[in-house]
Amino acid sequence: MLANGEFDIRDGGNGIEVWVTQMGEYMNMNTGWIDRASGTVAIIDPFDSTRWVEALAAEGLRPTHLLYTHTHR
Repeated sequence: MLANGEFDIRDGGNGIEVWVTQMGEYMNMNTGWIDRASGTVAIIDPFDSTRWVEALAAEGLRPTHLLYTHTHR
């Protein structure tokens, strides 16, 4: 299990990085796929957008695609 807001970053092959993090009271799993060559950053269920933006900005990146599979209301 990751610490709240910690990012596990791995090379997924073919130039694609996979970033996984858990955030929030229920440790919601968030995943991002990053293609640095094209600048594409797709994030699935980004629980805390501020932390994602900060982590990506530290790498010179920004989100380009967001996919929400469900909501918590």
